[in-house]
Amino acid sequence: TKLGIARTFQVVKPLKEMSVLDNIMVGAFLHHSGASEARKIAQYCLSLCFLEDFSDKPAGELPIGSKKRLEIARALATEPSLLLLDESISGLTSTEIHEMLEMIRRLRDKGITILMVEHIMEAIMPLANTIVVLSHGEKIAEGQPQSIVHNQEVITAYLGEKFVKKMNMQNQIMLTRHPMSEIILEVKDIHCEYDNVPVLHGVSLRVCKGEIVAMVGSNGAGKTTTLRTIAGLLHPVSGSIRFMGKDITRTEAYALVRNGISYIPEGRRLFGKLTVRQNLELGAYTTKERSVIQKRLHEVFRLFPILDERQNQTAETLSGGEQQMCAIARGLMSDPALLLLDEISLGLAPSLVEAVFDTIIKIRDQGITILIKIRDQGITILLVEQLVQESLEIADRGYVIQTGRIVHDGPSHELLEMPEIRAAYMGM
Repeated sequence: TKLGIARTFQVVKPLKEMSVLDNIMVGAFLHHSGASEARKIAQYCLSLCFLEDFSDKPAGELPIGSKKRLEIARALATEPSLLLLDESISGLTSTEIHEMLEMIRRLRDKGITILMVEHIMEAIMPLANTIVVLSHGEKIAEGQPQSIVHNQEVITAYLGEKFVKKMNMQNQIMLTRHPMSEIILEVKDIHCEYDNVPVLHGVSLRVCKGEIVAMVGSNGAGKTTTLRTIAGLLHPVSGSIRFMGKDITRTEAYALVRNGISYIPEGRRLFGKLTVRQNLELGAYTTKERSVIQKRLHEVFRLFPILDERQNQTAETLSGGEQQMCAIARGLMSDPALLLLDEISLGLAPSLVEAVFDTIIKIRDQGITILIKIRDQGITILLVEQLVQESLEIADRGYVIQTGRIVHDGPSHELLEMPEIRAAYMGM
């Protein structure tokens, strides 16, 4: 850092109790021992990162977009010649992404050299001068953005084109095994808002019994909002939602769990101080029968053996992959007919991503059999993901959402072959 290289981290960790200004001053003290000079540097970095309005606010109270900018401001306070940004855009809404890109463009124009690590292609294409593409630890391409988006090896690595043949065969088997018969979920023309700001603009979709349906799209496209609305955590301004023939548009979330819908939220949301077993038992709150709860525990431990070994550990001591398994298992403990999975790959190593997706297929095919209810087609799954290749590879059908609108839908293998899908995901 003293030589002029500063970096940010993918998972932001501000000094929560300190003010935003004091957090930035920590960086400034690298070269300035006096508080007055460090404060001047920090105030300048505040303005560069659009944080003036948060100067005296405790850093822990900032929204994630502002925390990411604070991470950059603290690095800038060390007065670097080279700034390394690690996934500064991931997890942000479309508005926050726009603000972040404007800020990074401003820093570049002030003469700071920037090396970004990012996976959101459509965000970095208009920003970067040169792009280097890595796949499994090897450089597969380097060049200007326009040459990268047309590079066949990059398209194959990013979208999984090599799997299309295999997917075609798999999807034909899936379509034969899961005909479009009983519609279990039907979403019609829903419009949703956050604080009077429109987010969803007429989203419609359907999910049939026994299917895995994937909804793919970039950050801020409206994927999570759609799932939260189906789960009853938000209510649409207009439109309707029907589940198993019943109108659930205004039904509260706790009632929907009893009706057979289970939502696994992005970020796992486990109770860190409780044990694995306690987290799982909370998921079974819809029944008071100990024999039924015990049977369900047996089933999820069979599906996730590692949780059986870790059942007396607190959830916060689990690895990221184990926490994700615990979150899914907790959702299964209510014995759902429909499982809503929100960004389950987020923060997982590639090897764990594959294992989790394999588990989704098992859940679809086998479900969780309990004493009083046996499903003939396992559990129906609606999956929301940024990982296009992995999610569409296991899905029967897919929907592509952009800026709150469904722009494409169809069999999974057809979606991956569409030039428009490639264009959207390669940032063209």
